[in-house]
Amino acid sequence: MSQSTLDRLNRAKRQYDRGMLSTHEYPIELVRCAATLEFAEFLKNVPSELIPKLQQLAAHAPARPEDVNHFAMGAFTSEELLEERNAKQREEYFAGCQRLRQGFFPDRDPKP
Repeated sequence: MSQSTLDRLNRAKRQYDRGMLSTHEYPIELVRCAATLEFAEFLKNVPSELIPKLQQLAAHAPARPEDVNHFAMGAFTSEELLEERNAKQREEYFAGCQRLRQGFFPDRDPKP
């Protein structure tokens, strides 16, 4: 497993525990981390109580990165930097959803 991804998972957990990430934001951050991990390794490192939420997100995975609309923060960022960051986050979320969809629902056809 990538140490940086493990660090991200741990940081997200701490932020959630401290109220810095909402119950909506925390699973989204976990999905983004799933983009760079093997499915089984990912499951070993996430809270078991969030598995149903992750399954729900995977079941409704976007068909393409442009369909992801979770990211809009950045009041103190220039518009160019904000769009660049949002594009990266959309790509990461899309890849994580696809990996989770394949892991949770291997018999389903991939979305077009």
